[in-house]
Amino acid sequence: MDHLIPSDALTQLPDAWRKRVTDVLALLPSCRLVICYGSHWGGIPRASSDYDVLTVGDQSLVHSAILQIRRTIRTIWPDVDWHWLSISAARANRLINPTLNWIMNTGYVLGDASLLGEPVPTPILSILGAAQDVMVELEDLQQWDDPWGDNGREYRQLAKRLVVLEQTLDGIADSRMLSQELESIMQSPDVEHLLMRRAQQVIAKAHHMTGNAGDRLLESMIHG
Repeated sequence: MDHLIPSDALTQLPDAWRKRVTDVLALLPSCRLVICYGSHWGGIPRASSDYDVLTVGDQSLVHSAILQIRRTIRTIWPDVDWHWLSISAARANRLINPTLNWIMNTGYVLGDASLLGEPVPTPILSILGAAQDVMVELEDLQQWDDPWGDNGREYRQLAKRLVVLEQTLDGIADSRMLSQELESIMQSPDVEHLLMRRAQQVIAKAHHMTGNAGDRLLESMIHG
């Protein structure tokens, strides 16, 4: 495939990353950006950690195509967690998904990041909505027969999202700190109530913060 990723950017990747990213790119349509992120990139992986790779291209991919590519990638590299966004979706995601800005600030971006537009602060409104979503999902987990199943994976994912929100409100993007916070949360004797309390704290803090340039851009995107 024709990719607009500078070859020198690929060669500068650590060997384990370069092999995986090269194989992923070979399966994709034209790709404009690659972001390597997560605990492996931060040099603090757990035994079960994946190599997290986000790719951004010109076109949108239907859900079935994404699933097929993901299955193929998992066959070649079982430890790669791959995601795809079109350029337009990535631009919107920087405003509605607080995690994307955090990923870009803590990971390694291959390609021209200006394709996603000028950097803007994560909207307070998006942080508030994301924290409310965490609370809803925590309440949903309470209905599961075994909410702790799969070694607490669901709680870990919610904890990760919540710590990203906390860091974003504090103007921080630090993957090592994220990893330390996750381990501290997961060792709590009552993870569920700890996460609920911290989500409430994020919501309360966001409610008292003044909107920023990201909020104004989000509002213009929504209302035109």
